[in-house]
Amino acid sequence: MSRARISPAPTASGPAAAVRVALYRRASTDEHNQPYSLDAQDTRLRAYVASHPEWTVVADHVERASGKDVAGRPELRALLAAAAHDQFDLVVVARIDRWSRSLIDLLHTVEQLDKAGVGFHSASENFDTASPMGRLMLQMLGMFAEFERSLIIDRIRRGNAAKVARGIPLTSKVSFGLRVNTDGVIVADPKTIGIVRRIFNEYATGRHGLKALAVQLNSERTPAPGARPWSAPALSRILCNRTYLGELWHVDRWLPGAHDPFIDLDLFARVQTLADQRRQPSSAAHVRGDYLLTGVLTCARCQGAYVGTAGTSAHGKRTRYYSCGRARRYGPTTCNGPSLPADDLELLVTDALLETYANTDLFDQAIDAALAEHAAQVEPMADQAAVARAELAKKQRLRARYQDDYESGELSAARYEQRASELDDDIGALTSRLAQLEHELAGPPLPTRPTPAELARMRADLEHGLRDGPTAARKDLIRALVASIAVHDRDDIRPTFRLYGAA
Repeated sequence: MSRARISPAPTASGPAAAVRVALYRRASTDEHNQPYSLDAQDTRLRAYVASHPEWTVVADHVERASGKDVAGRPELRALLAAAAHDQFDLVVVARIDRWSRSLIDLLHTVEQLDKAGVGFHSASENFDTASPMGRLMLQMLGMFAEFERSLIIDRIRRGNAAKVARGIPLTSKVSFGLRVNTDGVIVADPKTIGIVRRIFNEYATGRHGLKALAVQLNSERTPAPGARPWSAPALSRILCNRTYLGELWHVDRWLPGAHDPFIDLDLFARVQTLADQRRQPSSAAHVRGDYLLTGVLTCARCQGAYVGTAGTSAHGKRTRYYSCGRARRYGPTTCNGPSLPADDLELLVTDALLETYANTDLFDQAIDAALAEHAAQVEPMADQAAVARAELAKKQRLRARYQDDYESGELSAARYEQRASELDDDIGALTSRLAQLEHELAGPPLPTRPTPAELARMRADLEHGLRDGPTAARKDLIRALVASIAVHDRDDIRPTFRLYGAA
C-alpha cells in the first residue's frame, strides 16, 4: 500500500513536515537541434524549491543522455530505483517534457513513483497528481509533450533532408581519408587521402587482391580506419564508396554532394569492374564443401578458427589447405599460425580416430569416467528429490487440514485465505522443483560397454564411412566424433575425440 502524498503547502493546523526532494533535469534538443539550457532549468527549479521552505533537496539528477525511452536514460532509472528505496518524498522537474515526451513512459513512471509513495511536481505546470483532476491534467500535458516531440522529429527529418539536398553531410564522421570543414563540406584529409588513392591505384593494377593488399598495408603499419588492422572487408568498403566521387549517401540512395571528387571516375569504374570479376565463384568456393575439418579446427595461438581454402600451383595443380582465418584476414603480423595441407591433415585425423576406436581400453576408461560422473551428480539430486517429495506431502496434508478447519468453522475466512494462499505458493514451487529434479534424474541413457565384436564392427563401419562415404556423410561423422582439433604448430596438432558421439 502506498504512503499518503506530501502536500507542498503548510497545513492549516501548523507548519508542514519536512519534505525530502529529488530534482531531475535533462539536457536534450529542441526543434532546431539545439540543446536545452540546463542553467534555465536550474534557475526555475531553485526558485520553485525556495518558495517551499519545508522542502530539502536530497538528490539532484542531471540526465546527459537523451534516450527516447526510459531504458536509454540511466539517471532516470537511478532516480526510480532510489524512490523505491524511500530515499525522498517528492520529485520536482522544471517542465513535464523534461521528464518525458512519451505519454506511456510518463504515466508508467509516475505510477512507479506513486506506488513508492513519492509525489511528482512540475515547476512550470501547476497540478497535483493525487487528485483525479490533477491526473487528467498530467495526461493532457503528456499528450501535448508527445505531440511536440513528434513535431520536433518531423522538423529534424525535413531539415536533414534539406541539408543533404544541398550536398552537406549530417555528421562530421565521414569516410576514411576525408573530413568536414567549418562550412560543413567534405574535404580531403591531407594525412590519409594519399592512403585511399594508393589503395585504388594498387587494386586497379590487378597485382593485389584485397587480402594481399591488407597484408601489405599491415606489414607497413599503414594507418587504418578505427583501431583494427586492415582487412579485406575494410578495403572493400573503401573501394565501393562513392563518397570519393563527390556523392553523398542518404537513407537509401546516393545523392550529389557539395564536394569535389577525390578519385578519378575512370579509375573508380576500373576498380568496380575488377572487383565484380573477382567476386565470381572461384575454385576455392566450388570446393568449400570438401573440407572435412571445417568447424572443429582451431588455432591455439589466437583462438581463431581455421578455414579451408585452395590455390593453384605454377604447374596448374590445385592444392587444398587449412589456414588460420585471422592470419588470412589481417596478415601474419596478427597471427603466425601455420597453414596445413588439407589432404595430409584429414588423413592424419582419420587414422587417429580409427586408431582410437580400435583401443578398447580407452572405451573402458571413458565409460567408467562417465558412470562415475553420473553417480556423483545423481546421488545429491536423488537426495534433493526425496526431501522435496517429503516436504510436498507435508504441505499438502497441512493444506487439507486448513481446508477441513475452515469448512468446520474452526478457522476464519481471512485466516484461511491467508494460509491457503501461502501454502498454495509453497506447493506450486515444490511441485515445479520436484518435476525439474525428476527430469534431470531421468536424463539420457547411460553408455553401455561394447563387446570386442561390437567394437570391431563399429570400427569397420566407421572406417568405411570415413574413407569411402560421400563428402556430406564424412563431414557429419567428423562433427559427431571430433570435439576439437587445436593447432599449436605444424608438428603439434592435438585432437580431442568423442566416443559414441557423446557431447
